[in-house]
Amino acid sequence: MRLPRLAFSLLAAGAALQAAAAPDAAAYFRDPALHDAAMAPDGRHVGMLLTNESGRTMVGVMAAQSQKLAPAFSYSNADVVGASWINSNRLLLTVANVNNSGNPVPKGIIALDRDGSGYAEVAPLVPHSERFAQPGRHLFSGSTDSDGWLRSSLGAHDIFVTSVYENGARVLSRLDTRGGNMTLLFAPFERLSGDADSGRNYTLDRLVDEKGRLSVALIQRDGRHLLQQQDGGGDWLPLANFAPGAADAIAPLLHLNGKLYVAARNGQDTTGIYRFDPAQRKLGAEPLISIPGNDAEGQFIVGGGRILGFRTSAGPRTTIWYDAALRAAQQQVDAALPNTVNTLLPAARAELPYLLLSAESYREPASYYLYHSVSGKLVRIGDSLPGIDPKTAPERIAGSVKLAGGMDMPVWLSVPAARAGKTLPLVLLLGEKAWQRAQPESWNAAESFLTAQGFAVLQLDPRGTYGYGARYFEAGWQQWGKGLQDDLAAAVKWAAAQGVADPERVCAAGTGFGGYAAVLATALQPDMFKCALSWSPQVDPAMLQQREDRCDCQPPLHTPLGQIGGASQPALLDPQRKYARPVLLAYGKDDGAALARYAPQLAQLLKAGNAQSDVLAYEQPGRQTALAANRIDFWNKAAAFLARQIGGPLQP
Repeated sequence: MRLPRLAFSLLAAGAALQAAAAPDAAAYFRDPALHDAAMAPDGRHVGMLLTNESGRTMVGVMAAQSQKLAPAFSYSNADVVGASWINSNRLLLTVANVNNSGNPVPKGIIALDRDGSGYAEVAPLVPHSERFAQPGRHLFSGSTDSDGWLRSSLGAHDIFVTSVYENGARVLSRLDTRGGNMTLLFAPFERLSGDADSGRNYTLDRLVDEKGRLSVALIQRDGRHLLQQQDGGGDWLPLANFAPGAADAIAPLLHLNGKLYVAARNGQDTTGIYRFDPAQRKLGAEPLISIPGNDAEGQFIVGGGRILGFRTSAGPRTTIWYDAALRAAQQQVDAALPNTVNTLLPAARAELPYLLLSAESYREPASYYLYHSVSGKLVRIGDSLPGIDPKTAPERIAGSVKLAGGMDMPVWLSVPAARAGKTLPLVLLLGEKAWQRAQPESWNAAESFLTAQGFAVLQLDPRGTYGYGARYFEAGWQQWGKGLQDDLAAAVKWAAAQGVADPERVCAAGTGFGGYAAVLATALQPDMFKCALSWSPQVDPAMLQQREDRCDCQPPLHTPLGQIGGASQPALLDPQRKYARPVLLAYGKDDGAALARYAPQLAQLLKAGNAQSDVLAYEQPGRQTALAANRIDFWNKAAAFLARQIGGPLQP
């Protein structure tokens, strides 16, 4: 087998891209050469998810000392779409046939040793839906614990799995990948016989302690959220009881060495991380972690039976290291790589002085390095998207817009490096979910592609975005056709005031909620928004009230989706709504039953309103997978659509 060649420097393709006036979307939306990487628990090897020369995602294992890469596993007719370390010698892989070519294998979970031996089929895979234009990155989970399930409690060949039973119950289990024995870890009210609790009753969060017990559970029961702890005798004891998304809500994050760590507001506008005393059933007086102006979103990093750090996902992306050696390493790495966000990915029980890290920014996709903590040597071991020259990356203007009530809305304007002082056509790029924060420190393929085409790109965190405190979050509830649309207009006016964007040439764009808001903007504000790009949009807000899944923002909110937006919000399928501006609508035929049913109806309304509107319906041969060919085709056609509606690409 020939391994994919990892790039240690920019490929010659980068020069060609730099010279081109309008680069092809393939450079930005192809499957990554290196999807993700993670160190083995002992720190001697790095597992890597790679795209090989036949286009399949495979697993390679690199020795940390020699940096020699060897194949561990690949299929000719399937892809490894997820991986994790079971122990320092054994891997757990999630396999799926992404493009359905050849004789497809069933989706499932397998285990094998890092040299490719010891193959064992572990479990079938529960299917899940992916939008056709989803990014193609697959994940390799690290060996440290960051999700509250402490793997240090597991046997040498054990893993945690969530099993789905015929009655609909979803139960956390401990599975021996060698012998096949399974131990069920029941949360309160979970059962395998009869009708499973569903709809209004289910488990929201679980914590497994260092002894391997399912020790804490957050459950929904008859419209209330109950936080409970299991005692030594197997009985579940109540800790807290609150309404979903209420000010007194508590979310469990970690239960380690008898200490329970939670996220809570505790009377403040923003959430903090607190110790919770089960005996007193109360929070500590002061937060252990707080981030001024932001909710304390993130995860604890646990290794060797202790807390190593806390990785934030709100505000500036950083890691608060409690481990002195990791704190020193972070400082040294940041000094060596000052222009990127550098995320250390340590081993759980390192036996060698090597640290894996990823480095990225809005200007450059993720690259991976090995750092020797004794010598300080930094070795680049691979790039996610080699060939994209940072010299062609956008420039960024950050600012804020004052909203009613004195709230500040964060905004980011990206422009081509070669704009030469021109005012540019503007694309307003909206988030997939109404509450989802933009990630201005991360590389964004759509942002980079569009600026390379010669467009200015505007991103914002409008009211209703989670992460800036309860007041800002709740200000956007039920405001999708009112206050939020005002925010979009205010952001565009801010961009125009920077002397960069042409307010007469503006197009809104997005997927999910962003696709919904973009189409709605052309109907409610046609003088400002001359067109829209909408791929796999949310069509009918009323459906949120019919769904029992919750806002997947960081606890403690677990806010019902219907509370954020619902039947009272404008529906795109309103026959009285006029769509006079052209819209490019795109969706996958397997995006989901609701979208497949409603998208053709929306397409008819759009075309009736403007003959220049167009619809792209993509096949997904692998089902529940996102294909690079679809992404590339869509974005090339999107660029052509934008050029027709608001202006052509940047000329050299």
